[in-house]
Amino acid sequence: MMAKLATYEHIEHGSACFGSIRGAQGVWAKAVNRKECEKKLREVLEEWCLLKLQKLHAFPAL
Repeated sequence: MMAKLATYEHIEHGSACFGSIRGAQGVWAKAVNRKECEKKLREVLEEWCLLKLQKLHAFPAL
C-alpha cells in the first residue's frame, strides 16, 4: 500500500531518478533510472517497516 504513494522525479538534468514515499519520513532512494530507483525504494521501505516494528513505533496513517 505505501509503495503506491511513491513519487519519482528525474534530477541532475535527467541523469538520475529520485523517489520518495509521502508520509514515510526518511524513505527515499536515488538511482540512475526509475526501475533501479523503484527497486531501491522498495528495499528502503522494507527496512523502514522492520525498524518501526523493532522499536514498536506507530506507522503513519494513510
